[in-house]
Amino acid sequence: MRSMWNSYILKTISLFGLVLFVLGCNKVERFNKRLSGNWTIEQFQFTNQNGLSYYYPVEGEIIFTPEDDTSGKYSLDYSYVVDGNTIQNSESGRYVFAYGDQEFYDLYRTKDGIQDTIKNARVILLTKTDLRTEMTEFIGRRTFVFVK
Repeated sequence: MRSMWNSYILKTISLFGLVLFVLGCNKVERFNKRLSGNWTIEQFQFTNQNGLSYYYPVEGEIIFTPEDDTSGKYSLDYSYVVDGNTIQNSESGRYVFAYGDQEFYDLYRTKDGIQDTIKNARVILLTKTDLRTEMTEFIGRRTFVFVK
């Protein structure tokens, strides 16, 4: 009787593990599909290396175009005003979800003709209509709120 019980528990745990594995594999793919499309910037925050945060009036958008389950292309164009001066920013490149996780991604970008990489950019929130993401660079952290 004990052997049958152990066999039943082992089969149940194995089946449960298989279901979690299959669902987990599709999580990043579903996330990538939800990320796809044009997003309008609603809010822009810059936090410098000293930890001081500034919110700037902003206009622009980001476009995510998935190419496979875990990566794709992006284009980010925006302008914001600092002390009466308008600053334009335009970059594009590839994004790749890091660690098989949908929270962290790496950006392989071209900005002002220079290629570089932002490691461990982070999606803080993603719904069907809202996206909050942050990108940390050597000059500080950019935090964006987007709407679809």
